[in-house]
Amino acid sequence: MYCFKSSTIFAVLSLLSQALSSSSQEPLGIKDFHTPEPTAKWVHPGVLVSQPQLDFIRLKLAAEEEPWTGAYKAMLGSRLLSPLLEPTPFTNVVCGPFSKPNIGCTNETHDALAAYGNALAWAISGIETYALQSMRFMDAWSQTLQSHNCSNAPLQSGWAGSVWPRAGEIIRHATVGGQNAPWPPASIARFESMLRDASMGISIFIDDKSNYNKAMELFAERAPATIYLTSDGSYPKTVHCPNCSKHEIETYWRQSVFQLNGQAQETCRDLEHTGYGLASISHIAETSRIQGEDMFTTDIGRRLMYALELHTDFEDGRAAPCWLCNGTLEGVLSPITEVGYNALHTRLGYDMPKTGKYTIKNRPVAHNGLFVGFETLTHASNPR
Repeated sequence: MYCFKSSTIFAVLSLLSQALSSSSQEPLGIKDFHTPEPTAKWVHPGVLVSQPQLDFIRLKLAAEEEPWTGAYKAMLGSRLLSPLLEPTPFTNVVCGPFSKPNIGCTNETHDALAAYGNALAWAISGIETYALQSMRFMDAWSQTLQSHNCSNAPLQSGWAGSVWPRAGEIIRHATVGGQNAPWPPASIARFESMLRDASMGISIFIDDKSNYNKAMELFAERAPATIYLTSDGSYPKTVHCPNCSKHEIETYWRQSVFQLNGQAQETCRDLEHTGYGLASISHIAETSRIQGEDMFTTDIGRRLMYALELHTDFEDGRAAPCWLCNGTLEGVLSPITEVGYNALHTRLGYDMPKTGKYTIKNRPVAHNGLFVGFETLTHASNPR
């Protein structure tokens, strides 16, 4: 029986940028966040996408409205949703830095996204073939996988471990015409065993309130230390490092000057990894919102808003000031803005013109091969 490594506390918190495992200054408590009461009921499906959101998508597709219709067609045309695609499970997934080695790593993330995409297609169309295909991928991996190994094992667990529960939640709990997908109880139990001992989304699938709360408390503590606001002072917030020197902070951030709302811990690494972190924060906050705690309304949401606006502005051609990353930003952000933009702009009404321009320009979003997938379809202007 396989368990995601318990040492990977960030497994279903997704990547949350590598800043989450940093050494830092002082424990941070977010005063306006509290974990759900132990007696609170789970919302299913409740990992990133809810039943009301799925119902909203069906209404938009029935009316042939955009961008949902184009996004749905693009998803169905993806290689990941080909009926000829076969699952490729590995017993031991071995993932090193820069994908060296890459033994089963890409296979797992792609298969998890295939399971998720097919689950969405079933929940939207009601065509059982998609549900059966999603189950094939989940069953194949839950029958085979035993371990994640090598230095990037925690990241691999986080990427794949954030997507598998999305697929499982939809297939197990979503309804189409009042009917669930025909997933056998034995297969569900085996899938639960594969996911057990990781964090948030997995905790929801296996109804583990204690582990969910632990993961959310950790997220609420550490996420603010990954995005800087000028109100933080001359240096970013840090956690678990009361005696951190300025040099240590500067080394970790690859930056010695902090003057812009929304600077991220990985801005000076590259925009791609910065995007991973912002997408992860968005995913966690969205799942928390579905479960009854809207973290987009907290300090975390404010930080995310500034970070999205800043980095999409850079993507639109704004030059980095000479003091930031020596005036040079590496890489591209990639289309990771749909979930955060929908929550902060559509639902909460925040003015985010730069993020809006970038988001609309990049629609429909496909997938990034890791943990971001089909988010124009699921979250574009979705008020539910």
